[in-house]
Amino acid sequence: MKDAYVIDVFQTMVDVPGLADLLADNPEFQNLNKESTTKDQKRNLVAILDDKVTKGEIEFVEVPGTRKVLDYLAGNATLVAYSSGTMYSIDCMLEQSGLEVYFPESLRLSDSETLKVSKKDATGYNVLQDRLGKKGLQVKLFVDDTELNVVAARNSNIGIPSLYHLEREDSGLLVPKQMMGYQKIGGLDQMKEMKKGV
Repeated sequence: MKDAYVIDVFQTMVDVPGLADLLADNPEFQNLNKESTTKDQKRNLVAILDDKVTKGEIEFVEVPGTRKVLDYLAGNATLVAYSSGTMYSIDCMLEQSGLEVYFPESLRLSDSETLKVSKKDATGYNVLQDRLGKKGLQVKLFVDDTELNVVAARNSNIGIPSLYHLEREDSGLLVPKQMMGYQKIGGLDQMKEMKKGV
């Protein structure tokens, strides 16, 4: 089996300029963004995002440095985009940010639409591995900006060797530290897989 590196899209590889203004203008969106735990809350958050994308009210850009990291990682494994958004929003995020070239459509996955199991549910990573296993891929790395998702991946029984919780600060500078059995990082370039390449 070939190695698969599974990477979250929104706020991990792709940003929304002016997100703070968007959140300030829409308290419901702000609350859902931080606390969406039920399927209905998550669906509402995704619907708000999709509506704003369709109306051209938001645009997506690459998180600085992401392309350089993806260039290096793509030489070592198959890259998989995994998001809580709809397939529509995943495609928009990747295409507007120019990152679509790294992720063929068959390797863009939505937890709600493609896999039907939340990223916050440990069993979702079994479903993820089953789907990728049919393509001859084994999940070797998972990175997400939501701690609950990384903990769920760690608690799954597929044994992902590299798990990263990305928590960026405005400065972009965070010293990596060990946390609950996985690595907490401040930028994608801090993954151990990047030590030789960037």
